[in-house]
Amino acid sequence: GEMSLWGSYIAFLQENKSHSILNTIFGRCLALNPKAEELWILAAVHEMKNNNNAHAARVLYQTALRKNNLSALLWTRYFEFEIWQATRINERRKALDLSENTAALTDKGGIPVVIFKHAMTALDNNIACALRMHGIAASVSADVTRLLEVELKGIFGGEPRVWEFLCLSAVGRYAGEAKGSAIDQMDGLALGGGQCLALLRDARTAFCGCNSDSDLDAGAGASEAAVLKYTVLATTVAEALLRTVTRVTQQLDFTAVVPSTSDADSLKSLLRVSKRLRVDAVTSDSAQDEDKLRAKVM
Repeated sequence: GEMSLWGSYIAFLQENKSHSILNTIFGRCLALNPKAEELWILAAVHEMKNNNNAHAARVLYQTALRKNNLSALLWTRYFEFEIWQATRINERRKALDLSENTAALTDKGGIPVVIFKHAMTALDNNIACALRMHGIAASVSADVTRLLEVELKGIFGGEPRVWEFLCLSAVGRYAGEAKGSAIDQMDGLALGGGQCLALLRDARTAFCGCNSDSDLDAGAGASEAAVLKYTVLATTVAEALLRTVTRVTQQLDFTAVVPSTSDADSLKSLLRVSKRLRVDAVTSDSAQDEDKLRAKVM
């Protein structure tokens, strides 16, 4: 159709580096096809890559979202654009030895966190979009990642999928950074394991209202469904952490990959509680299948 022809023409101009003509063509094409999400993204990338014009790219994303406010793709790409811009600004200021904070990445996360909040409002708290934005932030800015974790807990505190994503992201992020000597690898895994445990404690409180493993073991005030939901989450995360440890090095003792003996005991306790509760909850052989149990409680 018409969009296919436009796409072919734009691709031809890009291949021949006809940037000045592209400036005009993108304007005409977008005026005729304001709902074409990919076209808005192409135009914004063109402004950044070929014209080095961040302001024009920002205007394009903002205009695109006014016309396509329910587009998770556009919200995600705009978030990615702004977090990279903020990071570049901060790096430039550090290189110039300017100590003052910038407006791009402040203690409140600046523009990227504002975009995340607006996106969640527009998209009715779309989990998939939220997790994609967190994944983008994790590869760019530790500060924004930490702030987005707070937002995710507040919005999706009752969603096991979100807690599992946060825990496994922490393991993957620190394990990926654990390079070099055996000690460096241990340190990286210790950070990931410690963050996992902290997240699991928050999840335990969110699901069960328990502040300690002993409260969870006693089932204090928590419904069976809530305990089961948390139990499956804790078991999944614990097993993923152990698999990561095994993959990185077969020589590391389990207690060496978390910050302290008490933390190691806590994670082992979670495994014991998880296994016991699952055995108590399952009443038929067919229900013992992990996938079925997961489907039952999540």
